[in-house]
Amino acid sequence: MKKIISACSAILILLSLFCLSASAQTSPCDVNVNYSAHIQDMGDTNTVSNGDILGTTGLCRRMEALRLSLSGNTSDLSVEYQAHVEDIGWQNAVSNGATAGTTGQCKRMEAIRIHLVGTRSNDYDIYYRTHIQDYGWMGWTSNGKASGSEGYAKRIEAIQVQVVPKGTNVTATGPNSNSRQAFVTTSPFTPDDFSSNSGFLNTKIMGNSGTTAGQLVSFYKENAGINFPDYYLKRNVDLNQFAQMYVEECNAENVRVDIAFCQAMVETGFLKFGGDVNISQFNFAGLGATGGGVLGENFAAKYGDNANGIRMGIRAQIQHLKAYASTEPLNQNCVDSRFDLVTRGKAKTLAELSGNWAADKEYAKKISNLLLKLY
Repeated sequence: MKKIISACSAILILLSLFCLSASAQTSPCDVNVNYSAHIQDMGDTNTVSNGDILGTTGLCRRMEALRLSLSGNTSDLSVEYQAHVEDIGWQNAVSNGATAGTTGQCKRMEAIRIHLVGTRSNDYDIYYRTHIQDYGWMGWTSNGKASGSEGYAKRIEAIQVQVVPKGTNVTATGPNSNSRQAFVTTSPFTPDDFSSNSGFLNTKIMGNSGTTAGQLVSFYKENAGINFPDYYLKRNVDLNQFAQMYVEECNAENVRVDIAFCQAMVETGFLKFGGDVNISQFNFAGLGATGGGVLGENFAAKYGDNANGIRMGIRAQIQHLKAYASTEPLNQNCVDSRFDLVTRGKAKTLAELSGNWAADKEYAKKISNLLLKLY
């Protein structure tokens, strides 16, 4: 008899863990969101819907994968979602029942973004919140914003998702259910800087990203495919010093060093060069190289074939970025001979560099893709 009672108790516990109502207070909706997960030690769950809690709390079990789909009046409407996974980072977005996350790899999901797509997506909001390790329930968020954590190695343990008519306020019972932030991150980007469709293209160029020289060094080593050039080493500048120059010059003009450094890596092919500009010019952003064999600015000739020339080449790039992104005056003496040729403030975001700094329509996207690898 005790065994029967124990078995029934276990079943009731599991049912409560996977199907507990969220007590979400919303308006009736003709669209349902259905979701299931893959949970550590439990495998695939049953499907729940419309604000139900999916996952576990208090058992220290990671959510490893998530699947979402819509039902009801779904004409010209679908759901797209993107997971941030341990050791992987942000995966590509998937949709309509596909798996976000991993199975069989013992990797925790750490954050999620969910949004509706289709011609009727403007008629609805999709709200969600996550229960994460050491934090508990995070605040509600919606429509593609991140929920969970990034950079803290915290697992998602449970989730709630709700589709509601546009403008409906979603609330929930329980402590801190609405006052807590939805997402915590160590990244210098805010959650709104990123979208699954545009990457970091909406990020402003001006500002202090907090990126360290050590991060830039690690990024270069992991992605360059070559050692730092001997050409610079012979001029008494190693990779650490090169990265520190970028940090110092960007801080001096309040330009984001992460954007500036990734731009230089796009322009030079991680210091391989190979285009019209060559390594001896210390021109890290193609300044004055207008095509057709035009070499562009030569900072070694102007400021010395040495560490100072290298620094001045970096400074000119940063000043040129500031010319595009701001109307504020320079804080250091101008070494960018093309500074006054720019219409000040015409490219305040990364996206706006395409067609302004470079004719390449994919120019900003290339920089954005490197920022994803940096963080």
